[in-house]
Amino acid sequence: MRQERQEEQEEMEALFGIGKAEQGESVAAEDGQADDYLYDKQLVNDDIQAIKALIEGDEAVTFSEGKIAEVAGDFTAPGERESVSAGVTPRLPLISAFENLLALQIKVKTAAILAAVILPLGIAFGTYYGIVAGTDAVGAMNDPGKQLYRMDIGSPSLAAASASPSPTDQLPPTASAASATEFRLAAGQAGFVQVGKTVESLREHYASLAIDQDHDNGRPYSVVKIYSAGAKVPSLEVNCFPADENGVQNKIAAIQVYDEQYKTIEGFGVNSLLGDLRRAGMVTSVQYADSSFYVLVKELGMKFELDLSASNLPAEWLNGGDLNSLPDNMKVRSILVF
Repeated sequence: MRQERQEEQEEMEALFGIGKAEQGESVAAEDGQADDYLYDKQLVNDDIQAIKALIEGDEAVTFSEGKIAEVAGDFTAPGERESVSAGVTPRLPLISAFENLLALQIKVKTAAILAAVILPLGIAFGTYYGIVAGTDAVGAMNDPGKQLYRMDIGSPSLAAASASPSPTDQLPPTASAASATEFRLAAGQAGFVQVGKTVESLREHYASLAIDQDHDNGRPYSVVKIYSAGAKVPSLEVNCFPADENGVQNKIAAIQVYDEQYKTIEGFGVNSLLGDLRRAGMVTSVQYADSSFYVLVKELGMKFELDLSASNLPAEWLNGGDLNSLPDNMKVRSILVF
């Protein structure tokens, strides 16, 4: 039996040109066995088109009774050969080989088509939106007033994303912007403290508050001191109005600033020089009250209290000069915002 299988293997190798045929040798089937095999050269050539039609076409392909017997004899056990009848299309290893070959060809062709179509589209898409994004970025740098907005994944279209967004779509403010607001001096405002607001509004922004009571002509009012982290002296001192006729109290009337971190948009604050205020043309008048000198800047609604020291005594003023004779090197000690 082993010898017969070896001989059959050699016959198949001779038929398909493999084995010794690859080395240039001519191998042929023995004369007595050529008529008993489906896989002799002539039979394969005759049936090759029928097998292709079986795989690719819709019509059924049948073999003659003699061929079925030969096919069954090659690929069934001896006891099963009688069960094969004419008109039945047996499934052969050769057919499976053709099926695998065609499936591979279809996969290769499909991959080639997808690569030929999708790859250029992807390149074109990326190039176009890269140019658009680059143009927007350059435009934003050239035009400081222009804002760039993010486009959320799942936006209906690019046109909708490029339209004017709602306030909730804008980028959040940066930490530096929040810091600028925290220490900004403006008319009626020092940081988050605003004249006319209540003391309760301060609790949203300041963790360390000390509230005292003072009196004005017998009428009590609140004084709120705000401390920076770790500081022993207050950064801000907030004076409130006395309670009105409706009983409403703790409305902010004025803010005294002692912390040099607070600045106007022009950069003036505690420790600024009187001469700098004069050169900026911001001085409305110089006043003397409660043993202190004040520089009134009416357009800002502020009074800059000047610091007196041995190095900057207003000698000319002490000798009868007017308030405009105060020296330029006098520093700002505190700022009253009203």
